[in-house]
This record gives sequence, C-alpha cells and structure tokens, in this order.
Amino acid sequence: MLLAQQSAPGLFIDVGVIVFLFATLIVGFLLRRRTKDKIKELESRAANLEANQADILENLDDKISRLKEIINTLVMKLNDSSKKINAILETNETIRAEIDRKVKPLKASLDDTAAKFGSTHDSMRKRIQQSSNELERMAQDITAFADEIQRMRDFIRERTIDLEL
Repeated sequence: MLLAQQSAPGLFIDVGVIVFLFATLIVGFLLRRRTKDKIKELESRAANLEANQADILENLDDKISRLKEIINTLVMKLNDSSKKINAILETNETIRAEIDRKVKPLKASLDDTAAKFGSTHDSMRKRIQQSSNELERMAQDITAFADEIQRMRDFIRERTIDLEL
C-alpha cells in the first residue's frame, strides 16, 4: 500500500536514491579493499626499507669502526714520527751548539792569523818598497860609479897617450 500510494515519479527517485546508496556502498567497499591492498603493499615496502636501513646502518657502523681503527693507527704513527723528529731536532741543536763551541776558538784563531798575515803582508810590502828604493839608490850609485870608472879610464888613457908621446 505504501508503494501504491506513492506516485511514479517519487518511486523513481526513491529507487534512484537506493541504487545510488548501494553503488556508494559498493564503491566504498571496493575503495576500502584497494586501500587495504595498498596499505599492505606500503607496509611490506616499509618493512623492506627498514631491513635495508638496518643493513646499511650495520655496514656504516662497520666502516666507521674500521675508519676509527685506521685513524688511531695513523695517530699513533704520527705521534711516533713527531717524537722521532723532535729527537732529531734536539740532536741537531746539540750538534750545532757543539760545533759552534768548537768553531769559536778556530774563528778567533783564524781572525788573529788573518790580522797577523795582514800586518806581515803590510810590513813585507814596506820592506819591499824600501828595498826597491834602496836598489834604485844603489843602481844610481852603481851608474855614478860606472860613470866615474869610465872617466878614470878615459883619464888613464889620456895619460897613457901623453906618456907615450
């Protein structure tokens, strides 16, 4: 009776609304099922990503520990090298100080010898100059004496010639 009382256009609207509601329910169920499938797929991907992330973190931890070991080894070698270099520098400074200590008297002696050599050289130069001056004077005396002898010869020759005549 209710159906009979309703008019035909109202019936179509009711049926349309009911079909729309069923279609909405079906679409809702389908969307819900698809959403559940997508959620399961995303959960499996997330689980894979977590597993991969754990592997990556474990590998990174291993590499970090290896790097730490290498760095510690390098630091120890660097410290040893630094100690050796410092020891060499100290030895070099000690040797340099010892050489300076031994060379100072030699330098002073060399300076004294150079000064003595310079003064001896100057005195020898003066003596040579004096000797050369004296030689020049002697050469002049010898030249004068030679001239005198030559005059005496000439005089003797003239006397001999006069005596012969």
